[in-house]
Amino acid sequence: MLHSLSSGWTRPASLPRGLRAALRQLPPALAVVALVRLRLTLASLADVRRTMLPGAPPDRSVDLVAVARIAWAVRVAAWLVPFASCLTQAQACQILLARHGMASTLCLGVRDTAAGQIRAHAWLYCAKAIVVGGDGGAIARFQPIAQLPPVA
Repeated sequence: MLHSLSSGWTRPASLPRGLRAALRQLPPALAVVALVRLRLTLASLADVRRTMLPGAPPDRSVDLVAVARIAWAVRVAAWLVPFASCLTQAQACQILLARHGMASTLCLGVRDTAAGQIRAHAWLYCAKAIVVGGDGGAIARFQPIAQLPPVA
């Protein structure tokens, strides 16, 4: 006798509200992360910023819950996009936050390694907190060389 694989299993009525809201951010994050990665490969950061950031400065107060959801979606999308570097993630997150009317600052930094090489890193600040790109301890090792506002 054949049994359904789902016998005895009931579908939950719905996902928790916060999870639903976070999952809604995933498709646009995946699209923006993929497009930023492609454009960084074919063009430059200046081109990405000029063509993808909204022309008007952000005008909305920062909603920390929305910022966390967007940052989470960008980090998840980065797992799916090959070579989605820290710069890709930080720029994609800044674009998405700007589209939601929230200001952020993309920071670029460098540091020397023990082998005498230079390492570069990108991270994103929003509301005086690091949103994408690591924690304060990891960022402290880098010397900031540029801070880019959300308007190209």
